Amino acid sequence: MRSITLIKFFYLPFILMFFFIIGMALSIYNVFNKGYESELAAWKTLLHEQQKITHLTSLLDLRNQLKLNLGDMLVGEPSQKDINAKFNQLPALRQQIVEQSSNLERLAASGAEIMLLHKHREALEDGLAKQFFFQSLIQDFGLQNDAVEYFNTEVRPAQDFADSLLSNYFQLVTERVKVLQQHYAHDHGQTKQQFNRGMLVAVLALLLLVGLVTWFVGRVRKKFEQHTTSLEKEVRARTLDLERSKNQAAQSVMELKSVLDSAPDGIFQVDRYGKIHSANLACESVFGYKQDELIGQSIFMLVSEQLTAFHKRKLRNFTIKDQEKVLQMGAGGRVQGRHKSGRTFALRIALGKIDSQSFSGFTLIVRDIDKFVKLDLENKNQKALLDTLWHANNQFMINKNIVEVADYLLGKLLKITRSQYGFIGEVLFDEKNNPYLKTHAVTSILSDKSLHVIDAQEVDHVNELRALDTLLGEGLKNKSIIISNDSANHNRAPGLPESPPSLDAFIAIPVFHGTKLVGFYGLANKPGGYSSEDVKFLTPFTQSYGVIIQFKRMQSEQARLNDELILKISETERANQAKSEFLSSMSHELRTPLNAVLGYTQLLMTSKQLTEMQADSLNEISVAGKHLLSLINDVLDLAKIEAGQVNLVMEKLDLAKLLKECEGSVLPMATEKQISLKFNTAEALSVIGDRVRLKQVILNLLSNAVKYNNEAGQVEVVVKSDGNLIKISILDTGVGIAEDKREKLFQPFNRLGYEGSAVEGTGIGLSITKNLMELMGGNIEYFARPSGGSNFTISLMADAGQSVLSDKNPDLSSLSGSHSKPESEIKRVLYVEDNPSNLKLMQAIFEHFPSIEFVHATTPSTSLKLAESGRFDLILLDINLPEMNGYELAEQLKNMPHLKHTLYFAVTANVFVSDRKKADSSGFNEFVSKPIDIAGFTALLDKYELI
Repeated sequence: MRSITLIKFFYLPFILMFFFIIGMALSIYNVFNKGYESELAAWKTLLHEQQKITHLTSLLDLRNQLKLNLGDMLVGEPSQKDINAKFNQLPALRQQIVEQSSNLERLAASGAEIMLLHKHREALEDGLAKQFFFQSLIQDFGLQNDAVEYFNTEVRPAQDFADSLLSNYFQLVTERVKVLQQHYAHDHGQTKQQFNRGMLVAVLALLLLVGLVTWFVGRVRKKFEQHTTSLEKEVRARTLDLERSKNQAAQSVMELKSVLDSAPDGIFQVDRYGKIHSANLACESVFGYKQDELIGQSIFMLVSEQLTAFHKRKLRNFTIKDQEKVLQMGAGGRVQGRHKSGRTFALRIALGKIDSQSFSGFTLIVRDIDKFVKLDLENKNQKALLDTLWHANNQFMINKNIVEVADYLLGKLLKITRSQYGFIGEVLFDEKNNPYLKTHAVTSILSDKSLHVIDAQEVDHVNELRALDTLLGEGLKNKSIIISNDSANHNRAPGLPESPPSLDAFIAIPVFHGTKLVGFYGLANKPGGYSSEDVKFLTPFTQSYGVIIQFKRMQSEQARLNDELILKISETERANQAKSEFLSSMSHELRTPLNAVLGYTQLLMTSKQLTEMQADSLNEISVAGKHLLSLINDVLDLAKIEAGQVNLVMEKLDLAKLLKECEGSVLPMATEKQISLKFNTAEALSVIGDRVRLKQVILNLLSNAVKYNNEAGQVEVVVKSDGNLIKISILDTGVGIAEDKREKLFQPFNRLGYEGSAVEGTGIGLSITKNLMELMGGNIEYFARPSGGSNFTISLMADAGQSVLSDKNPDLSSLSGSHSKPESEIKRVLYVEDNPSNLKLMQAIFEHFPSIEFVHATTPSTSLKLAESGRFDLILLDINLPEMNGYELAEQLKNMPHLKHTLYFAVTANVFVSDRKKADSSGFNEFVSKPIDIAGFTALLDKYELI
């Protein structure tokens, strides 16, 4: 029993120890199991954060590519092909940026991450709209300068804002990685400590009960060793996994650092007091300091000293409200930076807050915008210069005052170039061809004698600078640009005053129009002096001012020529007016008696009771009268042609019909001289011309061919088609024209040696013919016939169609009583004429028309009384009447209600184009010229159904 009890007693502690050891083993297993699960969870979390860093790295790389593509549009002068190629890459980049942003949003775990990525997505949408507008400025409108300004003011700030949000997001992820690493290290240490404590307790228990468990150790040793080996392998495997995760996290951090180092902008991490904790490689190129030189230094050593206190306050007072946006340091986001070399330049600094357990401070993104600021200033100056030139040109076009324009230009130029003094003027040359400057605007300092730049006395008195021993004189002589940034030591500027105002820098630029020196202007005391870049910048100004000077000279020359032209025109107009008045007066005075002579001759020739001698006498009177009328018409035609008063009615004309009419007109003359006429008009041809004037041309050539022909000679008319031209040749068998007189063939009043011959003529017919042909778009040529005689050929444009003209040519047989009408249809005609012979002639004409009641008056007042007494179907008015002229009388007659629909004919010896136009404008239905062609007048009466 004791043995049994002893065994029980022996087994009881063993059993207790066994359970104790089992409990300890379970506890150790639970510790390892929990540690493993905790480490696995930490690994998954680290893997999740690694994915964020991977997407963030890809997103930053894509954004850098987008910036580079957009920035390339602002560098140099890319071709349209390069611009299109660059812009064609942008949609794919933007799509990838949006996809990576969406990936980051899906991986976001905390509210802060979601908020930052939400802001980043809004920034992307805002930046995308601005990028599209920037792209349109370049690609659609070609506005490079406007695109640069819009890029700097809108697109780049939007990109910087989005980048700063990603920077904040990166800091947030980095902090989370650090926290996870700390948690991982903490959990791993606790697990190891618990394991060590458990092992120590187990060893102590085993040592205390070694005697009790000696035999048990042997039995379980193998299993325990196996279990321990398994646990050690698992621990090593888990430790290796954790090390691998740690290395991957470190690799991600290194990759992110590489991305930051490859960024074009400088990126700093500073604490709340401005101490630099990290800086990427771009900071070296921006400020000239090495990275190790920047670490531990104050960020304020890199900005202007005047703004240091302000920026320190900004950092100290950075609030949560500021953290919600990207804060830009400096006015308008610009700060004066300080390079290691000491020079200052323009910076843009974006400020973002970092607030984590391990670090509290700020991220500063720094960009060197000095070249963009200079480019912006240059663009503004260029725009200001172009606006100035535009306003100056407008001002000159309106005022035509070059002095006012020069004064305006000089004032604007001083402001744009930041110069203190200047002058501007025009270069002239004296009688010895020495150049001198006539100043249009000048500041007082340059005319100081002690400065010896230009001669002050000349400026004060006549504004002409003739001294050539000055700075300006040197440029005038050499036609060269003068740049002197050390004017005090210039060999042309002795005796400069020691006290202000002083001439520190000077530039003088010649102004050319083509290769001719036309002007000069100069500027002085620009801060930093002048260079060839100023000359290049001022090129549009130089060229525009040269154009203004040349235009002013052209205006002066044009004004002089205009004055001379006006004087000559005035003299010509007075001469033409005198000639027109003389011709009009002579025409009226000659036609008035001819009206009676030819009118009565026409009436008498209709009588059947004439003897042969009377008929022959009347025929001679008619021929002589018509010849006199022809002479008058020729003189008037020549005057009208010279005055440009010939009105043509261009139409299709049936050439065969027209030539037939001309043949009938010239046949009596040819028969009298026994000249045979032959017309070759087999083809049915049409031409474009004025019917009356073409008939006049052909009749003139035919009558000349008959007059200057030999007895029993021949006149032949040949019509030929030559492409688009119709040529009419009139050939005669006369003596022709001597070769030495042919050059004077078409001169007016030149009869070519026939002045004393029996052949009648004035010598102006061919001149009129040539002018009329040219007015109709044709021409006339003369050819000597080999067999003797002349060949006059006229050419006109052909027309494929046929003329549809028909002429009504009533003869004197219409003056009969065959048109008599019943008493109820009798027409009433009133004729107002102060010349008795003309009145009798018209009365004699109307005696042949029993159906017309003829009433006459010799004064306008009498005619008005007659018109009040009843209606009239036709009123014939002479234009030259006493008391009032025919136009004024017609106006009063038309005011009578019962005469509103009456016909009005103007009957006058004034036959100029101006007289016909005045009659038309005064409301006359027809214009009847004196001497009256009774047949034509009868046709007019028939036209209006009066007979």
